[in-house]
This record gives sequence, C-alpha cells and structure tokens, in this order.
Amino acid sequence: MRHPDPLHDAQRLQEIADLGPLSPEVDPILSRTLRGRAAAALAALSTGAACAPTGPATVPVDPPLTVAGVVVPPDSLNAYVVTHAGFTSRGGRMRCAYTPLGQRGERVFLWALCLELLSDGDSLVGGSGLSAPVALTVRSDGGVPRVVALERPRDGDEYGPSVRRIFPITIWPRIFAKPAVDNVRARALEGALRRAAAVRLGLPPDAARAPDGPDTR
Repeated sequence: MRHPDPLHDAQRLQEIADLGPLSPEVDPILSRTLRGRAAAALAALSTGAACAPTGPATVPVDPPLTVAGVVVPPDSLNAYVVTHAGFTSRGGRMRCAYTPLGQRGERVFLWALCLELLSDGDSLVGGSGLSAPVALTVRSDGGVPRVVALERPRDGDEYGPSVRRIFPITIWPRIFAKPAVDNVRARALEGALRRAAAVRLGLPPDAARAPDGPDTR
C-alpha cells in the first residue's frame, strides 16, 4: 500500500493539469478522485506537511542556471529583471540578485531582490526596492541563451491568485514561506547586493552592513 505523499500528488496533479481540462463526462470517478487528491495535496503543502523543506539552510545567490543544456549567466537574468520590473526614486541604478525557486523547461522561477543603493559619505543609502518571485522564459537560439519574458504576481488581493496562476504547485510552499525562511532569504540577497555596491562605489567594507530599513516586499 502506498503511503500518502502530498508533494508527489501535487507534482502528478500539475502534470495532469498541463494536459488540459479533464472532462467529468469522460470519467466522473477519476475526476472526483483527482479533485479530492488535489484538495489533500494543497492542504498538506500549505501547512508544511510535505516532506520537502520550504527553505534551505543556506541560500544560493545568483547561481548559473542551465536551460536546454546551455548555461544562462546570472547577470543576464538580473539585468532582465531590472529592465522589466525595476524602478528608482533617488537617481541611482537598481540592481538585482536572485535565488532559484525551481525550473520547468525554458521557464525558470526565481525569488529576486532588487535595490537602488547609493553612497552618502562612507555609507550606503537605499532608495527603491523590490522583492518578489518572478518567472522568466529563457530561449536558446544557436546555443546563446536569451531571456524573452517575465511574469510576476500582482499586488494586494490578487497576489495569491496570481502566484497560483504563474508558478507550478510544487513551488508554492517556497513562495508562501514562513517568515523565518523569508527573512533568511532576504538577508542573503540583500547582503550580496550591499557587498557588491560597497566595492563598486569604493566604500569601506563596514558600509555593506544592512541597517534596519523598510520592507521591500
């Protein structure tokens, strides 16, 4: 007898969903069974009952990704996010860092943090910020990777529904993570951005220390 595995059920349900709608008239028993398993899998994932962790102990920052056998440079992913989702408020330049959430074919799913960081004496000061999950579509033309599209969730009441529309079900727990997991991820990404900014702006290493600041989500 197979023991229940919510994550496995969720993966299989996603695969079935990708094939298109299932007609209850064709197989009403199978349709009802799948709906029941979907509800159980989603409940388990949302409460953390699935065996897969919702966040790693260490957060990988800007690792190269591979799409169709071609390595995608992290700079190209971050530059696309800046161009299509970034904004500034203090005349600086926004830069991004990411940690992977998952991948499906040419679609890569990332958590991106973007910050506008400027120098003020020997200190770093912040302007605008963005922290969000994003879905990028990467094509490989002649062995050259090229990001061609970006999707990210809407704000407010549409956040949850748009996450569920854009991202595979197996990634939802990483997006709707507990605050402790979310904070570890944010600190890792912010630390990388601040260290790079301090070097780029010729500031002392202490300038990279993150002060308490506004939430960028």
